[in-house]
Amino acid sequence: MLPYNSFEALLSLSAIGLACLTLLLYGIYRLRHAQPDYQKIQQQGSSPFFEKELLILCYWAISPLDKICQKCAITPNQLTWSSLVSGGFCGLFIAKGFFAAAFWCATLAGIADVLDGMLARSIECQSPQGAVLDSSIDRYIDFFMLAGCCLYFSDNQYFLMISLAAIHGSFMISYTTAKAEAMQLTLPRGIMKRSERFGYLLVGLLLSALLNVFWQAKFPASLPYPLLVSVSIIALFANLSAVSRFWFIYQQATIQK
Repeated sequence: MLPYNSFEALLSLSAIGLACLTLLLYGIYRLRHAQPDYQKIQQQGSSPFFEKELLILCYWAISPLDKICQKCAITPNQLTWSSLVSGGFCGLFIAKGFFAAAFWCATLAGIADVLDGMLARSIECQSPQGAVLDSSIDRYIDFFMLAGCCLYFSDNQYFLMISLAAIHGSFMISYTTAKAEAMQLTLPRGIMKRSERFGYLLVGLLLSALLNVFWQAKFPASLPYPLLVSVSIIALFANLSAVSRFWFIYQQATIQK
């Protein structure tokens, strides 16, 4: 059985290897084909913090799994529930400081989250019930991951407050989006949407895992600063985005009145 550090190192290096392989294959694909077009990404758009090309790369890498799920008779709801399980384990691993394992669980949760909608569109089984389930599960996954950060940083009140602020900002963005839809308003494209927040957490988890594995012997008391930076970015800009969304909705409500 591998010791903890060796297992974390294996998970971390395999993640980097998979990322490099994906980039290489996508680069080869782009040399021969035009940029893939995904309607979901066109609707979502990009932001100053998250390039659309990166989202397209992720969708392109996940899209082959769509046909595999069809052949295996896997349903979109099964994928949605599996993302919840992965997200729960991710939060648990973050709380325990197993950042490489948390990265892989978060990656699996993200893949399942993208794949459920992709599969539903492919087999034409989209439904309001599925959309409600998917949206609700997304909120739970967001909470699990950031709650894991709260538990890990619970010994430091300042870091704990940053993590709580990240949870608040994330849920306020979701709330303002739902409120705007209920009022039939189209929000301007903002920052720190779910894909961005998820991406920052993934990067923070992977870099923190590498820091723990390769620098812990030299700096045994070192904190997972990359994860803290990621959570801080989410806390700051998610709340700023939520405030700007609230202000837009308030102005539109005043005009409608």
